[in-house]
Amino acid sequence: MNLKEKGLIILFLINSTFIFAQDFTSKVLDIENDRVQFIISDEKNIILVCEDSVWEYKEGEISKYRHKSNQNNNISHLGFNLIELNNKHLAVENGLGRVFDITKDSITRIDNSSSFKNNFGNSIFKHDQNIISYGGYGFWKYHDYFTRYSWKDNEWFIMRHSNQNMPSGRSKPYFQVDGNDLFIAAGENENDRLLDDVHLINLNTLESKKLGTLSSKFIRRTRPVKHITIDNVNYYIELKGLQWLVVNIKENYFSKAIKKSHIKPHFLESNPIIHTDSIFYISTDNDILRMNAMSIKDFKNSFIEKNKLFVEEKKINNFLVVFFGVLFLITLRVIYIIDYFKKSKYVDIFLQEHYVTYSDSIIVLTKKENLLLRKFIEDKELNIKDFIELKIFKEYSDSNKKEEMLKIIKKLNSKFFKDRKLSNILKIEMAENKIDEYRLKGKILIYDGWYKYFWSIP
Repeated sequence: MNLKEKGLIILFLINSTFIFAQDFTSKVLDIENDRVQFIISDEKNIILVCEDSVWEYKEGEISKYRHKSNQNNNISHLGFNLIELNNKHLAVENGLGRVFDITKDSITRIDNSSSFKNNFGNSIFKHDQNIISYGGYGFWKYHDYFTRYSWKDNEWFIMRHSNQNMPSGRSKPYFQVDGNDLFIAAGENENDRLLDDVHLINLNTLESKKLGTLSSKFIRRTRPVKHITIDNVNYYIELKGLQWLVVNIKENYFSKAIKKSHIKPHFLESNPIIHTDSIFYISTDNDILRMNAMSIKDFKNSFIEKNKLFVEEKKINNFLVVFFGVLFLITLRVIYIIDYFKKSKYVDIFLQEHYVTYSDSIIVLTKKENLLLRKFIEDKELNIKDFIELKIFKEYSDSNKKEEMLKIIKKLNSKFFKDRKLSNILKIEMAENKIDEYRLKGKILIYDGWYKYFWSIP
């Protein structure tokens, strides 16, 4: 191997080391066995607020800022959520209640509340300069309401609403705030049931709508996690192993970061923060305390494969719903009418346009025979003189109209007689003691088709 080849290899190794360092850096910390409560950032340094002292971390170097008393040493990132609002670092108690203002000089309680212990696993975020909490678990119930911290009273107040479509109460959901929109996905409910619904809630009106159902590819977290928000998207980190997960509900995807083999056994020892253009958090490995850092650019690029988070709710066309609803009702009505006449034809005789039906018997009628029967049905008794005035006899002379009328009656009686089933039921006979008046013996129902009876009783 010549000198030039050796130089190229050395240059490659140097560049590889530099690239890796940009991707992830980890520095050993010596804070004299003190326990970290929170890490926060000011304009220049990262501040480690510990139980017995406060430290400053800058450019890879750690130095003690001051000793401090043990006052409020029972609070830490494990029992509180750190929120940056109005240039303040606020620690809000899990389950809601106490609120502390964290600075490098003090940990000061600012609320007038008590420990509610009623909203564990809630979604807590800032909106319009307010701290808002949604849901959570407490006193044997999963809640679905919003709570707002009042800066005027320094207390928590429930935000009343009349939304009947509010998602069911839950704890430990994934959430995302984008402007006035709150996205909620999954979570836990009664009897530790894992939910798979995804919702969008308007933070001004508190109205909500379901967006869909979690994809089967999404494996939810089972251990406590912390998260950090970048560009309105939450990145979650597991306490053990430091595995990062981005859940973008608005854009409907999730992705796991490339896992670094050298940090698998690490355990999260602080809340993550953003300082300048990087993400910082503290971890331990075999009791060695480390400050870890990654540039935001490299951090985002570590989420390579994007997977669909949820299956979108199928949008229902209201017009089609109404159309098929009406079609269904019409179908039921037609079935009813057909069934009615099917059952009734064995009881009654039906006069249709060109024939009479009874049971399985059919008698074909002429137009004049049909009109004559209809006239009998309508008047019960028929005077020949009235009937022959109809236009159907206009081709006959006055002397022949009555004769033609009697021929029709005779022909009808003959048709009735030929059918054994009808011979004893139907007959046109002369009314008693009445000249030229006839009546129909038997019962006939006029049936012109189901549509005539569609909106009325057949």
